[in-house]
Amino acid sequence: MLYTTHLAWLLIAAAVAAAEKTVNIGILKRIPDAECLHRVKSYDQVSIHYIASVHKRSDSVFDQDYSPESGKTLEFVVGAPKREFAEGLDRGVMDMCVGERRRLVVPPELGYLPDPVYGYSGGQKAPYGVSLVFDVELVSILNKSNPSREEL
Repeated sequence: MLYTTHLAWLLIAAAVAAAEKTVNIGILKRIPDAECLHRVKSYDQVSIHYIASVHKRSDSVFDQDYSPESGKTLEFVVGAPKREFAEGLDRGVMDMCVGERRRLVVPPELGYLPDPVYGYSGGQKAPYGVSLVFDVELVSILNKSNPSREEL
């Protein structure tokens, strides 16, 4: 009986921990399935525009790359083991279609993590230990092939 009770508590604790590590995804603009040629999958290389801010704080934008006129974007491989940005951003672009826009609310556990060199990942502007909001637009999927993990 003690073993069963202990196991039940462990399962509950694991479920709570997993629930806390979830990105809240709000759809700002959806592309209909009939018009979407490819949705983002693991190991796709993507290009996005984004605005990053601290959740529930006005005037808290700490980083952005949202200038369609400049052509400047953030490019990264989705699901790559080596990340230079918040894991929640990586998770939040999964299944997006080019042209879609999302608002991602990222919990601290999936935000920027402490880094021994810089103090935290994501550069000097990124806050650590707070929930973040990323407004994201998928500009393009640059490489739809799925490279092996060794190539990353």
